[in-house]
Amino acid sequence: TNVGVYPITAAMGTLASSNYNFSFTNGILNIEKAMLNVNADNKWKSYGAMNPALTATISGFMNNETLSNSGVTGLPGLSTTAVVASSLGVYPIMVNIGSLASGNYNFNFINGDLTIGKATLTITAQDKIRTYGAANPEFTVAYSGFVNGETLATSGLSGKPDFITGAVATSPVGNYVITPIAGTLTAANYNFVYVNGSLAIEKALVTVEADNKNKVYGVVNPTLTASYIGLMNGESFATSGINGAPSLTTVATASSVVGSYDINASNGSLTSGNYKFQFSKGVLTI
Repeated sequence: TNVGVYPITAAMGTLASSNYNFSFTNGILNIEKAMLNVNADNKWKSYGAMNPALTATISGFMNNETLSNSGVTGLPGLSTTAVVASSLGVYPIMVNIGSLASGNYNFNFINGDLTIGKATLTITAQDKIRTYGAANPEFTVAYSGFVNGETLATSGLSGKPDFITGAVATSPVGNYVITPIAGTLTAANYNFVYVNGSLAIEKALVTVEADNKNKVYGVVNPTLTASYIGLMNGESFATSGINGAPSLTTVATASSVVGSYDINASNGSLTSGNYKFQFSKGVLTI
């Protein structure tokens, strides 16, 4: 039964008395409004994000009613002091009557909390390239995810990341993972997630230089040989992993007249996992 004033009617019922008659006076049953609790729902957001939609939960309905069939109309008023640029912390969510109305219920208002947590900054190791045998380059990162118009300089970020890679000067040609880690990075308003980069080790350049030779007129050509310039890591031809031999040719023959003749060098059967080749001429002097 709805809120209101209802008569309590008195009648004879089973009353009986040999000495008394009865007169009856009605009473009143006053049905007052029940109390509903309007709880501002707790919320969370990250630093620099828009405030979430503020909501409330209404509880305490009687007679198995729900909000939809209780006769409650309107919405509570909800507000908070937190804004997009607010720093980390806990901010009250205030709740008030707003446009709420009900014939059968009063309202009790309970504030909630808006918690602002750290935003997430993505730290990506930038890809690098070096040649076989060289020292690793300086590793660097790119930052993404700053909020509130902040930059690296204005974000309060301090320190720098460290890096892990399996590549050393003697590592063979290939791709190696660059893994960024926290190092000394700190930030009051940001957490960090890390994205790996790649270090590409490319072939070093070796110059295959045809050795200069001498012979006398009428003698067969000497054996043509070459020198390798630019081997890395203290390697020699024997330890470099270079296979095969260059092609070394000259137009000079046993009957060639006195003079100077080019000794041309080309790839021949040379192969290497860690080196590429360029070729330099030599001179055969008769």
